[in-house]
Amino acid sequence: VFQYAIGMTLDKIPDELLETVYNYIKCNQSIAKTSDLMFTHRNTINYRINKFINMTNINVRELNNSMFVYFVISLINVRKWCLWEPQILFMKKLKER
Repeated sequence: VFQYAIGMTLDKIPDELLETVYNYIKCNQSIAKTSDLMFTHRNTINYRINKFINMTNINVRELNNSMFVYFVISLINVRKWCLWEPQILFMKKLKER
């Protein structure tokens, strides 16, 4: 139930914040590496992470929380991909005709 509630909460977070948090965790919680990866200013990365923490009350600066959030965001991305993939395949088939 807790995981479902977190997943529903993260669904309401803007994609820009989710992408930032995901990359932040992927870059070993390094603001500098994240800003380089995303071509975004360090202050912007800090702002987005703080906004995510305020919106969810989940501190992604702590390892346990960050690993959990990384996993949930990965699941959300897989679910989005699974929803769009059949449509993409259908569009490709239409173009081939």
